[in-house]
Amino acid sequence: GPTGGVPSHKALSDTHGTCHICHMGWRAYAPMLVPLMQAIGHSECKADFSVSDFNSYDHAMRILVEGVARYFIFLADQHDGMPRLTQPTNFLKRCEHNVDLQWLARFLHDFGFLYWDMRQSVRSNSSAEIDLIWRECVSFMHTSEANKTQYAPMAIMRILWSEALHPLLARVYHANRTISLIGLPGSNVGWDMPIEKENLMISSNVIRPTFERIAHYVRQLNFLGPVSRGYEKILLAGRNKQPRAMKNIDSDVQRLVTHLKQKVGATWAVAGQPLDQNGSVLVVPPRTRGPWKSVEDATK
Repeated sequence: GPTGGVPSHKALSDTHGTCHICHMGWRAYAPMLVPLMQAIGHSECKADFSVSDFNSYDHAMRILVEGVARYFIFLADQHDGMPRLTQPTNFLKRCEHNVDLQWLARFLHDFGFLYWDMRQSVRSNSSAEIDLIWRECVSFMHTSEANKTQYAPMAIMRILWSEALHPLLARVYHANRTISLIGLPGSNVGWDMPIEKENLMISSNVIRPTFERIAHYVRQLNFLGPVSRGYEKILLAGRNKQPRAMKNIDSDVQRLVTHLKQKVGATWAVAGQPLDQNGSVLVVPPRTRGPWKSVEDATK
């Protein structure tokens, strides 16, 4: 997990890998992200987290990515001189004059959209996109803010696995990079998720576990699992399959947009005013070094 250790098969798979990418960026941008979440009534998020807390931070990222993006779209809709969002290099340059705008823009450009692309690519088994994301993470993972020194080697190992496979093995690997537990397209998870679920069933059902008892239980599971799913298909045959809806975040997103309009500005003319680190109203402490500067140093 994010707390340390040598990369394992779980760390190198795409369920745990998603968590590690989230952890990588969250730690770096926490001086802004934690206060933003607190401002809209969420006190559960801290500056650091472990794998067991991942769901809370994944949910927070949904709110933050959409909320900050909608704030910039709102500013663009005011038509008062804001640079085009479709020209990111120029847009990031213009945001450098205001430290809070720079943190918000860099959060989306360097981490927020990258993380959400990873989430969607896992869901859709977009293996080539996942490989590209791991490549983009290497520089970020070299920084001290991203925490473990193992993160950068982890990204490199993921890329190596994909590139070094024999073409026949690669075809199987990429076709099954992520899998669906319920058979619905667009609902895939990393292949470590079934392993985690099996571990949970073992710990819940095997009393005083020994190797022999676990082996016996797993043999039963290999039979009872397919039988159980077969019965379930018969019982639910008349129902329409519907994917589970994600938790609604509209109210949280709107609160975040309102908060940013109040704190940073409701027009580009106001939000784009020069502001140095000492005057930051979003970053705590205000003089925190920007994560993008650490990435620049790591790539020199």
